Amino acid sequence: MPTRSTARTPPTPTETERRMRALLDELERKGGTLAEFARRRGIPRGRLGWWRWELRRRESGRPRLRESRAPSLLPVEVMGGSEPPPGPADLVIELRCGRRIHVSRGVDLCFLQSLVQVLEESC
Repeated sequence: MPTRSTARTPPTPTETERRMRALLDELERKGGTLAEFARRRGIPRGRLGWWRWELRRRESGRPRLRESRAPSLLPVEVMGGSEPPPGPADLVIELRCGRRIHVSRGVDLCFLQSLVQVLEESC
C-alpha cells in the first residue's frame, strides 16, 4: 500500500515575512544587537526576535509548538474487573460517559488536563 507523504509544501512567503527576513539578513551583515537594531528601525524588539526564532524554526523543519504537543494515544489493556477504591489522598474524576480516573496528588496538571480532554472527546 503506498504511503502518503507527511511533508508539507512550504507556504508562499508573505510580504511581512520577506521584509523581516531582509531586516534580519541586514542585522546579520552589519552585526550589533537585535535590541539596538530594532530600536533604530522603529520595530518592537519582541516582534523582530519572534521572527528570527520563527524563520530559524521553519528552516530547521521543526514543527510548531501546537503541532508538536498534540496528544497521542497508546493502546492499553485493563486488568481486573473492578476499580480499586481511592486512597485518602486520591481524587476521582468521573467523565460524562461514566468512566472514572483515579488521580494521586502531585500529578502534573497540564498532563491531567490533556488526558481528560482526550478521554472526554472519546466518550
